[in-house]
Amino acid sequence: MNINLKSIVSKLRKAGISPSIVRVQILKYLETNKIHPTVDTIYKKLSSSIPTLSRTSVYNTLNLFAQTNLIKKVYIDDEEMRYDAFVEEHGHFKCSICEKIFDFDVDFSALKISNLENFQITHKDILVFGTCPNCAVKTKKEEVK
Repeated sequence: MNINLKSIVSKLRKAGISPSIVRVQILKYLETNKIHPTVDTIYKKLSSSIPTLSRTSVYNTLNLFAQTNLIKKVYIDDEEMRYDAFVEEHGHFKCSICEKIFDFDVDFSALKISNLENFQITHKDILVFGTCPNCAVKTKKEEVK
């Protein structure tokens, strides 16, 4: 996917964020790599082209983006935070073998929620675990051997 840098800069400005090289490159990375990366993944991929980049600056930038709804935080478990540039409502599937995360469509309006009548819901997320088709095929082939 070819992401236009002008559109990245425009998105940042529209969100009230001053576009810096770090911010532009992190948002570009998220929009072109739909892998739900961690802070470490982003840092490792961008540090060679941005020598002054630190994990802290990546973390702080991602938090800023999440606060302004440019990205979503994807809570996988207590030890793993991922980030997603696709901010429309959708679910996530994590393969327990390859650990990749896949997006899937969810009709949240059809989701029936009980016993929260006096609660104020700020966001909804669905996380499903299992085996992706690719890993399922590999596992079956290994079982046949």
